[in-house]
Amino acid sequence: MVIEARDAVQRILPELHEHQRREQELQRQREAEYARFQREQEERRKSEAAKESHKQLLELMNQYAVAQQIRSFLEALTTYSAQLPQGQREPFEARLQQARTFLGDLRPEVIFARWEAPEAILKRMPRY
Repeated sequence: MVIEARDAVQRILPELHEHQRREQELQRQREAEYARFQREQEERRKSEAAKESHKQLLELMNQYAVAQQIRSFLEALTTYSAQLPQGQREPFEARLQQARTFLGDLRPEVIFARWEAPEAILKRMPRY
């Protein structure tokens, strides 16, 4: 009986080792696949961040072009205001000041400060 059990173990042992080897190989494959998946997801995130940053920058450039037009318009109104008689000038300049306040800061550095670099966007993006 002991000999039979020992013989059975010796017959089964190679199969057990082969099964363990296959399981280890499958585990390595799953880990490699997961690592590849993570790399691909990270590359996707970086690509999305770069696209968003580029889009933001183009939008800010358009805003700056509009800001230049607005500044030019306000300067023309300021020049016009200087030519008005005193009684008309003060209410006109008050309205002009209201318009400036309403429009906000139009300096390029203020507009540019709203831009996010790809790295900043990447930091706030969720990880998959």
